[in-house]
Amino acid sequence: MGTYRKIMIVVDKEMKHGAAFARGVEFAKKTGAEVLLMLADYRGALIRAHSLDKERLRKVIRGYVTIRQRWLNKEVEKLKEQGIRAQATAVWHKPAWEAIAKHALEHAPDLVIKDVEKTNAVERALFTRADWHLMRACPAPLLMVHANTQSFPKRILAAVDPNHARDKPAELNDRILDAALELGRHLDAEVHAAHAYEYVSASAFIGPEADARYFAAARQERRERFAALCKAHDIPPERMHFQEGSPAVVIADVAKRIDAGLVVLGSVARRGLRRIFMGATAEDILGVVKCDVMVLKPQGFGGSLQTELEESAAARGETAIEEEQTT
Repeated sequence: MGTYRKIMIVVDKEMKHGAAFARGVEFAKKTGAEVLLMLADYRGALIRAHSLDKERLRKVIRGYVTIRQRWLNKEVEKLKEQGIRAQATAVWHKPAWEAIAKHALEHAPDLVIKDVEKTNAVERALFTRADWHLMRACPAPLLMVHANTQSFPKRILAAVDPNHARDKPAELNDRILDAALELGRHLDAEVHAAHAYEYVSASAFIGPEADARYFAAARQERRERFAALCKAHDIPPERMHFQEGSPAVVIADVAKRIDAGLVVLGSVARRGLRRIFMGATAEDILGVVKCDVMVLKPQGFGGSLQTELEESAAARGETAIEEEQTT
């Protein structure tokens, strides 16, 4: 990642300032980046109430979006008074994560920031179904912010896999470390790197007498690859964490031990929105870490996403996303 020029903040549909809003504004002040406020909403109750009068429904939707756009425009003016360049868009679309991904494709922000949603059931922040979909599909680096984190982190943990396991493209490790270090420079945060490896007994293949020798050699090879990757990105030895165990357990343990406020990780993807996925390791890690997370995609991920979004909309019989926009 290079210098931050444009930051997209996903705004709460209830028109409230969440942690992501505050974090994005704070980061824009640090970097001089332009802010894109993006609010995506859809209310099924409005559809049901006016389903028999299509013209009335269009007017109601237009008015609903206009109210949110006006509120966003006021927020833009407040940001400009603080010396922050800003623009805003309110859209009516279901599902919201598709509209957010589409907006990120069109505007190519260097970072998208969104709140981890609070669930009504337990009144705590949890990744919702919509969050998971956005993390899978967002073409830009996506920062998911927990409500209980008050500011940017003092320590950042980059989760890497130098053995390119689980079908991750080789360059994704470099993107993860570059993103972590770029954030670290802007935020004056300490960057650590971690790699977890799972031991598979060699005795299952070549006999128990060679098991210890095989394990030692495999472990050393992994350690050397990890050290070389970290050295290439100027991560000092005392900030390298190489540990045996389940990646999710190890990354969560290291993050807690060093008091990391942010974990940066990569995800893999397959063509087709139905087949876009995070990858087993990323999903496991996201399920257990208690801090903010940043999810990055491999280079070129956005290439086919536009077509996929259009095909998905066509399958639902939609022609366009109705929106109001102010630049």
